[in-house]
Amino acid sequence: MLIKHSALVSLCTNLVRRAGSHKTEAEAVAGNLARSNLLGCDSHGVGYLPLYLRAALKGTLPVNLDGPDIVHDGGAMLTLDGRGGFGQIMGARAMELGIDRAQTHGVAVIALKDSHHLARIGAWAEQCVDAGMASLHFVNVAAHPPLVAPHGGADARLGTNPMAIGFPSDPP
Repeated sequence: MLIKHSALVSLCTNLVRRAGSHKTEAEAVAGNLARSNLLGCDSHGVGYLPLYLRAALKGTLPVNLDGPDIVHDGGAMLTLDGRGGFGQIMGARAMELGIDRAQTHGVAVIALKDSHHLARIGAWAEQCVDAGMASLHFVNVAAHPPLVAPHGGADARLGTNPMAIGFPSDPP
């Protein structure tokens, strides 16, 4: 079945709004998930929407948070608290802060804790690349139970702990 991108984003936006999100948040979440599908990363696309909606309706995913709180500000180093909010909102804002700090200091190290699912981690590398920045992204996934067996192992003992690297192809 083929679904037009615009129709998919519209449907997802409406569902996220029904769970309590304002228009801007709903569009950011829906757009991020649909883009993941378009890029072939179906594991982090709109299939996550039921989990998000259940969590928002249950109250374990707070909606309408405008971004993470700054817990520690060390200039080029920031520690942020996502307060459990949508990863699409927390991740985008964390990257905005990181890009700003890197432009000011030449480098930035940003730690974001307590964010809901960040979705496709490559989206945040792309945000940095679009700003002319190289970036490294590491995610600590607290998987319970563990999801991955170590090399040569038969039983899952590890989380997935994804990473992404972004490099601009043209100088800024």
